[in-house]
Formats: sequence, C-alpha cells, structure tokens
Amino acid sequence: MLRGAGIGRQADGKANRVVCNHWATIALTSLFGLEGSARFRRENRYKRRSETWGDTMNLEQLAQLAEILGVIAVVITLIYLAVQVRQGAQILWSESRQAQVAYDQGGVYKFVEYPELGRLFSQPETPTAEEKTRLLFWMIGQMRAREHEWLQYRTGALDEETWLSYRDVIYFLLGTKRARDLWGLCSGYFNPDFAAMVAEMIDGVPEIDFWDELERVP
Repeated sequence: MLRGAGIGRQADGKANRVVCNHWATIALTSLFGLEGSARFRRENRYKRRSETWGDTMNLEQLAQLAEILGVIAVVITLIYLAVQVRQGAQILWSESRQAQVAYDQGGVYKFVEYPELGRLFSQPETPTAEEKTRLLFWMIGQMRAREHEWLQYRTGALDEETWLSYRDVIYFLLGTKRARDLWGLCSGYFNPDFAAMVAEMIDGVPEIDFWDELERVP
C-alpha cells in the first residue's frame, strides 16, 4: 500500500512538472512574441520614415531638375530671339541699301535721259527758267536722298563707311557755283542739322571742273 502511495506521489510530481513546463512555455512564447511584435513595429516605423524621407528627397530633386530645365529653356529662348533680331536687322539693312542703290541709279539714269544737266550746271550762259527748274528739282531729289542716308546713319541703320561713301557725292552735286546757288534756295526745306552739315562740308572747298574736263575729253 505504501508502495502504491509512492507511485501515486511520483505521478503527481511528474504531472505538476508537465503543467509548469507548459505554462512556462506559454509565458516564454508570449514574451518573445510580444518582443518580436514590438521589434516588427519599430522596424516598420523606421521603414516608413525612410520611405517618407526618400519621397521627400525625390520631390526636392525633381523640383531642382525642373528649375534647371526652366533656366535652360529661358537661355535657349533668349538666344533664339537674339538671332531673330540680328537677322531682322540684317534684312532691314540689306533692303535699305538696295533701295538707296536703286535711287542712286535713278539719278544716274536722269543724266542719261537728260545729258544737258551737266552742261547746264557748268555753262557760263544763264539757263532758261525751265532749265533752272529742272536743275533745282533734280538737285532736291538727290540731296533728299543724301538727307535720308544721313538720318539712317544717325539712327544706326547705316554704318559709317557706307554713309561716308554716300556723303562724298555731295561734293560732286554741289561742285559748281550754280549748283551751290540753287542749294542755297532750297536748303531751308531740309533738316536743319543736315543743312548745317552740308554747309560745313563745302565751306572753303573749291569748285570742281568735272564738267569742263568732260567737255575736253576727245
């Protein structure tokens, strides 16, 4: 009977150890499970922060890239506009020069059509009223062309070298006493600064004998 009681106590002790082990296992599992869950939450939080920081950096980089592209676009636009303005100025200068050449050629053709103009400027005999009128208005046309070229030069539409080549024609146009007298009659209808410039040009300059030399050509 005592033996049976000993066997029973051994069985109860083993059962108690099994129960303790069971609860210990449950407690440890719960403990590590909570720690694992906490670790997971921390890692997840850090991950979300990292992703948010990465998104912020990406947005900043995109903003910087957009700004750089905007600056490049502005520079390209300015270069394009500068090229267009330069081409427009060249076209304007070319058209103006072409118009001046055409007008000068028209003045030359007048001498072909009316060759007596040169003789009327230099002959000692007094021209008739009709001849004087023809000389006067031919001179007005030629000097008006020089005035237009002078105005273009002042505004920068005509370069200095080209203007000087046109300006020197004035010495030929006003090369005789009769031509200068006629200019004195009509100069008041021109730009005052232009008229003053012409007066300064011919002041003290001797008359030319171009027409007399032309008469002597065999």
